[in-house]
Amino acid sequence: DRAKTVDAFNKHIQFIPVPASEPVQCELSLVPGQQTDGYRYMYEKLTEKGELLDAQIEYFAKIIANQYQQDDPMDLICNPAQPRNEPGLVVGRICSDSFQDGVALNAHSVMLECSRNNGSGLRIKVDLSKILDSSQPCTLFPGQIVGFVATNPSGQQLHVSYIIYPTLPPRPTTNLSEIKSMYRAENGLNKRTIHIVVASGPFTLVDSLTYEPLEALVVDVIEKDAPDVVILMGPFVDIDHPLIVSGNVMEDVDDIFREQVAKRIDRMRDARPGLQVILVPSIRDACTEWVAFPQPPLASGITTEIAQLRKKNLGLTTDSQRGLYLFPNPVQFRLNEIVFAVSTSDIVFDLAESQYMCRSGPKTHLKSFGNDSSAGHVLDRLSTCFNHVLRHRSFYPMFPSSSNACLDSTHQDGEYAGPLILQVIPDILIVSSRLQYMARNVQDCLCINPGMMTKGRNGGTYARLCIHPFNTDVMDTGDMDEDIELEHAIVHRTAVNIRRI
Repeated sequence: DRAKTVDAFNKHIQFIPVPASEPVQCELSLVPGQQTDGYRYMYEKLTEKGELLDAQIEYFAKIIANQYQQDDPMDLICNPAQPRNEPGLVVGRICSDSFQDGVALNAHSVMLECSRNNGSGLRIKVDLSKILDSSQPCTLFPGQIVGFVATNPSGQQLHVSYIIYPTLPPRPTTNLSEIKSMYRAENGLNKRTIHIVVASGPFTLVDSLTYEPLEALVVDVIEKDAPDVVILMGPFVDIDHPLIVSGNVMEDVDDIFREQVAKRIDRMRDARPGLQVILVPSIRDACTEWVAFPQPPLASGITTEIAQLRKKNLGLTTDSQRGLYLFPNPVQFRLNEIVFAVSTSDIVFDLAESQYMCRSGPKTHLKSFGNDSSAGHVLDRLSTCFNHVLRHRSFYPMFPSSSNACLDSTHQDGEYAGPLILQVIPDILIVSSRLQYMARNVQDCLCINPGMMTKGRNGGTYARLCIHPFNTDVMDTGDMDEDIELEHAIVHRTAVNIRRI
């Protein structure tokens, strides 16, 4: 089954090969606000964490209230803890009445946590019987911030009639004149596709540290198919690898990375002139001292001198002419006009394990109010998890987080900004997960789980993307204003194949 395509997105779009002799014409740039520097973690204060959680409710309360009513929306939000016989809008954070870690929500355990300003931070029991009796499906998870149209006759329990989910963040756009300059005919870029390979660790089998799957990726994929960009997601040296856990390894973890990973990355770059290689770490990486999420790039240090020493020890040369990019985890970056968001934290698994879905059929529709054009989209279980990430504008919206997430939640502020926050809906969202590999259109965002490169003693999967360019012939007709902002429509011009290694 090696090289077998096990899943595909946009099968009708062709993979048009590009000769390896042609130069790579891709421009990479980080979106501002990424965790590019090392920091001291495990310094969270309960007061700061509480203020942050409260600020998140207030932030989404404004969004949800504006969906519910355009005129004086904030005046409509009711105190969830006050008795009320008439339906009113309440906003808060979903939580469970159980304190056990990893216990999924159910219809009888849902509670709503109020903000300090509007409910003194109290938790109120939620009755979903009207939702269950109606045809309105719902999806809820711990940490989710929602609006309820509900009554509270006793002051002890909310009787919910409708659920209001936050609208999606804005979509990325690019000015027409910039698109034309980027895809001008004389450089040939407008006639070429962009090929990307995405692979997620672990990169070696559980019974060895010889990295056969990574070697196969170099020989059978990179050297053969000559992609423009390769995105490698950690862990690169897995701290949970059985041989490392047992201590039956003579080499240092830095030596393993340098000999088994860095040298193969050099071979990748030698195989294609101008190849862009992106490395995104994982909290399971043994060769980095940052084990909290968000993570700075591999080979980071508190000082510049320490960072340079780490790069030398790991065998990483980051000369831009050689096309090696050490990005943080998570990361948002642009490739030409395309906005990528990449994370190695398995939020998809955590949400799938903890969320509660009530529905009348095999798939769920999301209820919304106002001008949310995404209302009515049909989502399956895995797509719903990606949808939660997009709607909550966060790489990790669940609270409390999984014990494996190692979340440092203080890395965002009251204005809902920081490295964990999605600034826009990315064109392509890549999250590595132990769940089933997939490539789906979720809210016009191409969401990809490439799977893992290894499954125990067997090879796993990786993803190949072929992105077709804008049709610049239509733009040159003169009918479009030069100042117009264009959405990128990636889901309509990208083919994805998930293949076995």
